[in-house]
Amino acid sequence: DLYTPQWIRGHGNNREGWCGFCKPGKWLSMRSGFWYHKTFTHGINSSNGCAFKQPQSMRLRGGTWEGRCSRCQKWIRLKGGVVRSSWFHHEHKVS
Repeated sequence: DLYTPQWIRGHGNNREGWCGFCKPGKWLSMRSGFWYHKTFTHGINSSNGCAFKQPQSMRLRGGTWEGRCSRCQKWIRLKGGVVRSSWFHHEHKVS
């Protein structure tokens, strides 16, 4: 399970989960920050704890990278400096 935090600290609304994928690691609010971070920064699906699928293939089109989704067969534009994030947003939507 790549999603579940290794450590949790605090109580109630102040609980934080440890992200060991970040170097150095960091604490994130368990209310929503941890979920958003693991999902859209590291590409981890919270429902099954597994990493999202990578693009089936990639292409450069008009100066922009696109990744082909194996689920919907569409080419997804991978925006600027947030290539992973835009792909993870799409994977979250179709998974």
